[in-house]
Amino acid sequence: MPFSSRRAGLMTAALLAAALPYCAPSMAQGTPAAAPAAGAAPSREAANARFHARIAKLYAFTPHTMNQEQVTAKVRELTVFWDEVKADPAANLPRLRAELKDARNPSYFAFDGGKLLITLSKEPADLAIALEAMPRADLRDADNAEYLIAVHWFARKGLDTTRAALHMLDYPGFQAPNAGRGVNLNQGYALIFALFPLPEPRFVPALAERLRTEKNEVAQRSLALALWYSATPEGRRALENYVGDRSKPQAGRDMMRKLLTEAVPAKVPASQASEEELREMRRKAMGKIEPLALHALDTYTAQIYRKQQQQ
Repeated sequence: MPFSSRRAGLMTAALLAAALPYCAPSMAQGTPAAAPAAGAAPSREAANARFHARIAKLYAFTPHTMNQEQVTAKVRELTVFWDEVKADPAANLPRLRAELKDARNPSYFAFDGGKLLITLSKEPADLAIALEAMPRADLRDADNAEYLIAVHWFARKGLDTTRAALHMLDYPGFQAPNAGRGVNLNQGYALIFALFPLPEPRFVPALAERLRTEKNEVAQRSLALALWYSATPEGRRALENYVGDRSKPQAGRDMMRKLLTEAVPAKVPASQASEEELREMRRKAMGKIEPLALHALDTYTAQIYRKQQQQ
């Protein structure tokens, strides 16, 4: 079963604006700490080593293989760990950063540890560390909707979410039910929400390259959808190249051929805005995961295509 749904939502805007529902125990009582002694450096190294060993042991599990009783027990263990880390951020923030950068750590730590880091720091460098770790998470263990919400949040902040978004394609069954109020997203539209708050040049080249090499047909269709919605020359070339490659699955080629010949609906209202203004309005609309954003995605994309046809 998805494990993260047993804990606070992953780095949603609400989580970032308020404390998690886990109250850190009071661990700062007693006499003030003494000044560091001459042997402080070796002591720090030992403490860092203990922190690393604890993470390696604590996160050595795969939630999707666990039963309810095991999940409940593990939640309690992780809650204790979170509270202890949050009780002494001065000491633990540097350790947490270092561990999130270490790709050898268990995959669930990449998900849960990033969530913990964001509760402690909103510094741009720390956001980048948490985002960089996310593609190492096994999405069989993470609630897919929470993962998408997190990636989308980073995109709204202007961070490059391409790697984290493309990671969703590694899981053909990826879906994000209830990612927003009344919004249930399949893999293709989840990919779009994870990327489209950003300018197209930041992600279209990576989508085109992934389509060129992607073997999974579900991922191919998701990439094709995102490339078509990008309404860019590079996106169109990627679709044309796929259609012209006889080694590709016929169903995929037929789908992309249909996208390439898609006509702009006559009912789409004309716009006096420039193409770049339309793209900016679309980026702003995609900043929320809601039904209105899907409507705006279709409308602005159609208007962009119409502008291109008029040139």
